[in-house]
Amino acid sequence: MSQCVKNGCQNKGEWAVKVHLPAKGWSLAAHTPVSVISDMPLCRDHAEEENLLEDFPDLRRALCDILESNGLAEPDFDRAWTEPVRRSSKEFAEFEKSRAKHMN
Repeated sequence: MSQCVKNGCQNKGEWAVKVHLPAKGWSLAAHTPVSVISDMPLCRDHAEEENLLEDFPDLRRALCDILESNGLAEPDFDRAWTEPVRRSSKEFAEFEKSRAKHMN
């Protein structure tokens, strides 16, 4: 099991994070937010942090690149929210399977 990627944390990285990104300039009612799972290993405490996207600017850049390469709207990080996802969960396994399929 990987260690949490948060600087100075010695805990196991048993969690990932699912990021929900509303489109900039659109209401939530008019445009369903895009949800993306990040594969960076985090401990439970850091996966639940509200300021996670501020603490990981590389994650923000990667999310922007993903959305841009898929022709999706610019994300509004001020309204984005995250939720922890256990790396051993069915949801994470499906994400890994889907990602592997797209890489081939």
